[in-house]
Amino acid sequence: RSVSAFLLSRSSDLSFVLHIGPKAAELNTALLKQGVIVRPLRSYGLPEWLRISVGTSAQNDRFIEAFGKAAADLGLNP
Repeated sequence: RSVSAFLLSRSSDLSFVLHIGPKAAELNTALLKQGVIVRPLRSYGLPEWLRISVGTSAQNDRFIEAFGKAAADLGLNP
């Protein structure tokens, strides 16, 4: 299962990508339990969105691993 299927990316100079989909709050909680911090956008009126900062290669690899585990644990399929 590809993590990229869960992410929205547009060509830009921004340092983040967005996840849009069901269970954003649950994904956030599952990622936090794994030590990965993302920004839920519920307070901006976007309850199904998470903002994910782009980091170093090692940080991005860590996120991809944690996101894949969290998505699988929550039964999310791309």
